[in-house]
Amino acid sequence: KFGKPCLPHHPDCTFSLSHSADQAVLALAEGMSIGVDIERLRAVEHGDIAARYFHANEAAWIESRQTEAEQRLAFFHMWTLKEAVAKAVGVGMSLPFSHFEVAAAPPGVLVAPPGSPGPWLLRFLDAPAGYLCALALPGVSEARVIQRTY
Repeated sequence: KFGKPCLPHHPDCTFSLSHSADQAVLALAEGMSIGVDIERLRAVEHGDIAARYFHANEAAWIESRQTEAEQRLAFFHMWTLKEAVAKAVGVGMSLPFSHFEVAAAPPGVLVAPPGSPGPWLLRFLDAPAGYLCALALPGVSEARVIQRTY
């Protein structure tokens, strides 16, 4: 309904794809929804975006960082985690980022966003210098994450 791609002949195989600048990431899962996001760290109006679109606690956490560079990094931490969740839920950017909260640090389980089947396990994946990459999957302890770089 919201444009999340699927494999109709293989309903147990799910995937999520993200790209930013010259980097891309693909996450595959079996029997569970999954979301992944990669973002290039760059100059953005992070304070305005966070205040307008993030949960109030997240915006306050970003604003509490000491320097502009630390605030920008904190913003992209939140953005990458939140976008991975929105992709996992399957509704993309139609899920208001202010309607669910990601724990500032360390990432872990968050409260389920509206329309979501339950809490999500969040983690950062290795990414090239100047990028952040986040993964969201249902809060299950038996999930095994294997990361390969090509």
